This record gives sequence, C-alpha cells and structure tokens, in this order.
Amino acid sequence: MNRILIVSVLIIFPHMFTGGDIHGDDYRSTGPAPCYTLPLFLSCQADIVDFGDAPESYGSANHEIDGRNYLGGAPDGEPANQPSPEADADDLQGYDDEDGVSFPELSQGTTVTVPVKISGFAYLNVWIDWNGDGDFKDSGERVISDNLRITGTAYLSVTVPGNAVISKPTFARFRFGPRSTSKPTYGSSGSATYGEVEDYMIKILCLPPNAPSVGEIMNPNCEGNTGSVVLNGLPETGTWTLTRLPDNTITTGTGPTTTISGLNPGTYNFTVTNANGCTSQVSSDVVISLDPGSTPSVIITDPAPVCAPGTADLTAEEITSGSTEDLIYSYWTDAAASIPYNTPEEATEGTYFIKGTTATGCSAIEPVTVSVYQRPKAFAGDDQVLEFLFTTKLDAVMTGANLTGNWSVITGSGQIAVPEDPKATVTNLSPDENVLSWTVTNGVCPPSVDYMLITVKDLVIPTLITPDMNGKNDYFVIKGIETFGKTSLTVCDRRGAVVYETEDYNNNWSGFDYSGNQLPNDTYFFLLKPGIGRSIKGYIV
Repeated sequence: MNRILIVSVLIIFPHMFTGGDIHGDDYRSTGPAPCYTLPLFLSCQADIVDFGDAPESYGSANHEIDGRNYLGGAPDGEPANQPSPEADADDLQGYDDEDGVSFPELSQGTTVTVPVKISGFAYLNVWIDWNGDGDFKDSGERVISDNLRITGTAYLSVTVPGNAVISKPTFARFRFGPRSTSKPTYGSSGSATYGEVEDYMIKILCLPPNAPSVGEIMNPNCEGNTGSVVLNGLPETGTWTLTRLPDNTITTGTGPTTTISGLNPGTYNFTVTNANGCTSQVSSDVVISLDPGSTPSVIITDPAPVCAPGTADLTAEEITSGSTEDLIYSYWTDAAASIPYNTPEEATEGTYFIKGTTATGCSAIEPVTVSVYQRPKAFAGDDQVLEFLFTTKLDAVMTGANLTGNWSVITGSGQIAVPEDPKATVTNLSPDENVLSWTVTNGVCPPSVDYMLITVKDLVIPTLITPDMNGKNDYFVIKGIETFGKTSLTVCDRRGAVVYETEDYNNNWSGFDYSGNQLPNDTYFFLLKPGIGRSIKGYIV
C-alpha cells in the first residue's frame, strides 16, 4: 500500500512553543509536534527522527523532528542511526539537510568565526574532535556548551588549537535542542525529543610559521675557516627543525633565535618546521664569502709517482695549481708546521705538508704525498717438461705494489686463458719446445721480462712386438702413458675387425685376442684415446 502523505504549511512565531526545557532543566520537550506544525516538505510518517552521520566511534545522536527547532533548512528524517566515513549519509538520504553551518578555512592556532543558521529557540551545543582520535571526549573538544539561541544566524568564535590534527580529516557535531544532561545522557551522543543534529567532516590546515629572518652574517677570516649566521623569528614554543638549503642539513632547537655556524663560502637559504609539522617559506639568501685577509685556499695535486731511486719536485707549479694567488709557500714534515722540510725540490717517498701564506699573514696547510715505485722483477717460474701433454698451468710470481703482468708466446704455440694471471692455464702447446715470456710493470718503472721453456716430449710408441716372452718387445709398451689419465686402446686387423679393446690400457697387451689366443703374425692398426691430450693412431707388426 502506498503511504499517504499529509502536507501542511508551517507558520512559526517566536513565541509559539508547546513547552519543553526552555524554561526548565528537563532534557525532553513535551513531545513531537503534531503533523500540522511540520514544514511543507515533511509528512506525517514514522521517519521523523533526525540522526547524526559521523563515524560510529562518535556515538549515536538523534532528535525527534518537531518542525520548530532546527539548523539551516528544515531536517528530514531517517529510520535509524547512519554512521558514515565522511559524515555524508544524511546528505545521501532524502535531501541534503546539513546546511546550517558554513565553515571558513580552519588553520592551526587561528581564531575564526563560524556562522550557524538557526530556526527556533533552543540550546546550541558544538563538539569538534581536534586531535582526530575518533571521539569528542578530550579537553577543549566541546567548543559551545548550552548556548541559548533564537531564530537567526549565530556567529560562533572558535579557536583552533595550535596542535590540531592536520594529517587527516576530522569531525564536528552541532546539536540544537534541549540543554545537555547526564541522566539520562544527552551530550555529544544520546536522544532528544526535539531539534536537529548536523555532523560535518572538516579539514584543518597547517599554519606555517614565518620564514626565518636573516640576522648578522659572519664571514670566514684568519681566526675561523667557516662563517656563521644568526636566524631570528623562529617559533617561540615547541621544538623547531631548521633545514639548510641546498644541502638539506637539519638542525633542531627551541627558542626564537639561533646561530648556524660551520658555513663554507657559498649561498644558503633556510626553512623552519614547527612542532606541528608546518614548514615556512624559504628565507632570504645567506651569502658566505671570503673576506679580504681571510684564510687562503691551498689546493694540492700529488706529483706523479716516480721510479726508485727518483725524487719529486714539490715546488713545481702544477703541485699547487688552483690555490689562492700570490701565496708564499713553505714545506714541512708535520701538519703543525713545526718541522721544516729542507729539500722540497728532491722529495723522497713520504707525506709532507705545504703551507700557503698570504701577504697579510693568513695561511692554510695541506698534505702532499710522494710515491716512489720500486723497480719490478719478473719471475716466470721454472721450466717445464711434459710427456706428450699439450696443456699445463703456469706458475709465475708477481710481488710488490701497483704491478700488472702479461704472458706472451715467443716461440712454439699456446693459447693462454687469462694472459694477466700469473697462474694461468696454457693449452694447444706444440710438440718439442715452447718459449713463453712473463712481463711485469708498475706503469712507472721500465718493465721486467722473464722467460720460461715448456718442452713437450712426443710419445715413444713401438711398431713391433715379439710376444715370445724373452723379455724383449714382449708387450705393446707406450712410455709416458701414465700421464694421460684413463686411456682406451682399440686394435684392428687389416679388414678393420676389432681384435682387442680395453677402456683402461696399462701396457699389458702382448698380441692376444679377446679369448687369449695369440694373433697371427701380421700388421695391425691401433687407436689410443687418452683422458688428457689428443687421440693417436698408428700400426704395429
């Protein structure tokens, strides 16, 4: 069945109230108004209770709609409590009736005027969750308490705490109705028999402090190698954080004035962040420059290393190139400039100090290092003799600092895996003699070269066996086979038929076939496959 709406016109005079707590302390009115007192857009229906819509943690607040006392345009009703994350559930049901309050911009530490449009004659109570903890229970969060108001616009003076939450939105609750009571509970939550509740999500802005004011600037001089600046106008309360630009150096402190020291020549700016996390604009430029007569700049370039027994000339212009002009240089063995170095033109290996002094007596001192490299001495390792092996590991020695080495093949052949490695592996050697060189250098002294000889002996393979067991040529003996690793032997007759085969030959074949029968006198062909090295083919009679 469709609900029948009965609509009437509301005419309100300031004195037309049925009673309630305007003249007493009872938190209830005399009851809901009859239908004829409702505004045109309301009807005689069950949903004549206005509920708050702030998040659930703030508690439920509701008012029975009496058509006389409300904020902004008249409220609409809801069937039940309607908490919502952005306090907008009331706006999304019926029509947007949360229009009684016009918030100005809210910034930390400021006092603002909040206009509230009121219809009726009742008490106004206001709560704002300044710290954003999800309730209205903290000190100072009840900003208006039982303020009796009549139809018109109330201009509320509200002071935003300097530490009010700025990292996220928070919420405010306005209730226009009975005087607040504790029994039964009627405050930021609870039920009322007339009036209206309006909840708002609000955002509090950060109130940035003033930019630091640049005070006295002290430039470097003979007494100090760095400058300083006095900064004024810093936050007077709480701990502040100064950020030095452009290097983002951080300084913390308290009080309205501070001195920043240790500033090298250059241009700096500063911002300050107060205890609430609000950051100021950038200060004016702070320029630190060298005053006439201030400490000079001594720039040292170490001389190039020399080969022993050489020396370096510390008085050469390139050593102090880039330093302050027209300095008078002196040479010392210690940073305190207490022990002079008397032979800077022929400086031996070590660290010395060059002091540059201006005509006005200001000076700076910097270290200089002379590097003397010892002549390298190469050792390629002992010569090697290989029994039909074409791969070996080299064994050169390279001792000393700043050395590099390199292998080269001089005669014969060979492929060196890593020529710079003194312990490199060489492959593909030639039979007979292979000469390799090992060159060592430090980039300063003349290189040193040493040579090594690798001799690869060819196999001695017999071509005749006489298996009469007289101790001469009885077996097919291959000298040096033990150096091959596991070696297979295959023997074939003239027709290519395999007459003997073994995977691990050890010089024990005497002309017998698989069955141990003596093979007839003839020419046979063999294939040796060493575990290390190349395969070998040949014949035997």
